[in-house]
Amino acid sequence: MRPAGRSAKVHPEQLIVVVLCVAATIAIALNNVVIGYKAFGISYDRLAEFGIFLILAPLLGSATLRHEIGNALIWIFIAFVLLKTLMLFGDTVRFSGLTLEYLMRHEVRLLTFFVFGTLFYFSLFHFRNTLNLYLILVFPAFALAFFEHSSTPFTEFALALKQDWFVANMPAATLLEYEEYFETGFVPRPSGPYGFAITLSYAAFASLAVSGYMILTKKKGIYELLFFFFALVGAMTLTRSLVLGMAPMVAYLALQRKRMFLLCTVGAVIYMTLAAPLPEQGYGFSRFLKNDPAANADRKAAFTAAVRVVADNPFYSTDADYNAEVSRVCAEMGGCGKEHSPHNGLINIAREYSLPGLILFLVVIRLLWKASQRLSKLKRRYFLCVGIGYVAHVSFHNNIVLLSDYAIVVPLALFLFEVKLSSTEATRHAVGVAV
Repeated sequence: MRPAGRSAKVHPEQLIVVVLCVAATIAIALNNVVIGYKAFGISYDRLAEFGIFLILAPLLGSATLRHEIGNALIWIFIAFVLLKTLMLFGDTVRFSGLTLEYLMRHEVRLLTFFVFGTLFYFSLFHFRNTLNLYLILVFPAFALAFFEHSSTPFTEFALALKQDWFVANMPAATLLEYEEYFETGFVPRPSGPYGFAITLSYAAFASLAVSGYMILTKKKGIYELLFFFFALVGAMTLTRSLVLGMAPMVAYLALQRKRMFLLCTVGAVIYMTLAAPLPEQGYGFSRFLKNDPAANADRKAAFTAAVRVVADNPFYSTDADYNAEVSRVCAEMGGCGKEHSPHNGLINIAREYSLPGLILFLVVIRLLWKASQRLSKLKRRYFLCVGIGYVAHVSFHNNIVLLSDYAIVVPLALFLFEVKLSSTEATRHAVGVAV
């Protein structure tokens, strides 16, 4: 025992690890916030993540391999890397003119998921305020999106801030839309510092999952207010799949905490008030119930074409195959509008990694379900709500983990962290150690 009144000695190595964990959490929280700022073609947050990963690599390896399903997930991830490599090799054989940069960009994008998740998982063990820091850092992004909305009195200020600092994050098509918003001050679907509203919706889902977890574990009002705010801003993006996706989390937390039920009710009233002035532009609450036959036909054609391509070419297909199939489906339907992507994350997994890749993805879901049985009933049911919500969200958009949704890796790492804690607790009880 150390003498009373004296603090424990902190070794320099431990301090360095904590500092690196803090830096990693900052970089992870800035995902898609500084994507437009790059060096050597790579955004600053990604450079920081890979640099920290290389420094911590010896410690990260041992921490990951000691996890109950860590070995299985690593082998499955290696299989995804091999599948992607084979798909890229097929591209080089079929198409001329593909550069090494093109091939490396796709491989690095996939490796980033491993780096992202491993760093956050490691940080949860070595820096106890990782989740608090993450929530603190993402909050300003959502605050900017809130004030950007046309129903607030700060739209002009928020747009000026966005124009000065975050235009670089926007794709060309979105930037064209915002040129009009900058002039008129009317922003129907705010996106904050992110490229566009859909990107914000994925960040919102991850932030909701983390703040909801904190509500269950810490039982402090600040986390309830954060959850309420993230949900409100998410709804303001008018992303229907997000509202559908966050519904299981909202319902579960409302059942667990009476104050959450009240906050959800208040949030619905506030949202209705904010959306009320906008129906004439088609951007109010009515958008959630809007039925556009032409757009529905386009999406149906895109989804049907994607399923056919995967069925006809289970081991390899390209965008050229998909676009040709979309044209055929549109001709069968008597014509349709502009071509759409499938708008379904799971079918995109099959397109990007082949049918065996989709099967591997389903194996991962099975592994996570099995691992969840180690958790307490309260947390197991909560993470089940998160999983169901995520499947609902990605079923109507192209982004998904292993393609372009890095934010979901945060709650995934948190889930694995909880599984590890539960397993350690069970082991202690098994050997008769008091806890």
